[in-house]
Order: sequence, then structure tokens, then C-alpha cells
Amino acid sequence: MNIERWERMKEVFASALELQEGEREAFLRNACGDDDGLVAEIQALLSAHDSNPSESIELSVSAVRAAGKWEGRRIGPYRVIHRIGSGGMGDVYLAARADDAFNRRVAIKLVPTKAGVFMVC
Repeated sequence: MNIERWERMKEVFASALELQEGEREAFLRNACGDDDGLVAEIQALLSAHDSNPSESIELSVSAVRAAGKWEGRRIGPYRVIHRIGSGGMGDVYLAARADDAFNRRVAIKLVPTKAGVFMVC
């Protein structure tokens, strides 16, 4: 994958994350034009991201790279505010509940594994 395609995928993926699931298909078709391969790649990333939005979420390295910086992104029902620390195991981010179900702040830790998957706890 060339850098231009990768940057385009990151941009479209990040924008699609901000939308409700029902709005994403039309957005992807419009944003990707006739590039069905790009649509499929981004849909796979979105599916991985949405598969378990509550307690723990596993994201592939591709999804993490596609999302770019975590600040401002959603992980399940939480919006990442900023990184509060890092160490040998991974990075810790402050996040706040973003879906108005209730008001709560949490720490989210991204831990890379040998299998190339990040565990979000």
C-alpha cells in the first residue's frame, strides 16, 4: 500500500468513526468513489472497532495505525481526551463517556501483544 492510499484510508476511517453506523455506508461510498477495495478495507476496520464497544476491545494494528492519534477518537462509548502516561506495557489515555448515557471519566490502556493486536482495557 502506498503512502497516499494509507493517508486516505486513515482520513476516511477517522471520519467514519464519528458517524452513526447507519450513516457510514453512504459516507464511505461518497468518500471512496468507485474504489471498492478501499471501501471494503475501511468497513473491515470499522467492524473490528465496533465488535465489542463496551468492556474490552481488540483492535488490529491496521485499525490502530488507521486511526492515527488517539486524542479525540472514540473507543466504544468513550472519547479519548489525552495521553496521561506510557511505560513498558503500553500507553494510558484519559477518556470520557461520549454517548450521554452517563457522565464518567476512565483511563484506557493500549497494550500491544506479540500477535500484533492491541488490547484496550
